[in-house]
Amino acid sequence: GLINFFNEETQGVFGRVMYPISNKRKNSKARINEFGKDAFAEMIRKASKSNFLKGDGNKGFVAKFDWMIRPLIFKK
Repeated sequence: GLINFFNEETQGVFGRVMYPISNKRKNSKARINEFGKDAFAEMIRKASKSNFLKGDGNKGFVAKFDWMIRPLIFKK
């Protein structure tokens, strides 16, 4: 599934998503339904290549799964 893909693709750099999935995280299904599985996978691949999202920015911000699936963030 997509959770396993996320964990494998990101190798824990954004934290690992564990089962059972919380109701909040089930919101990811809304993004998948809206944009499709390919777009979700592409977002994960792009995030994995972003040094900023992996914590190389000034403030050490590291993106997490819940942040990535927010509607406005996902679109970016």
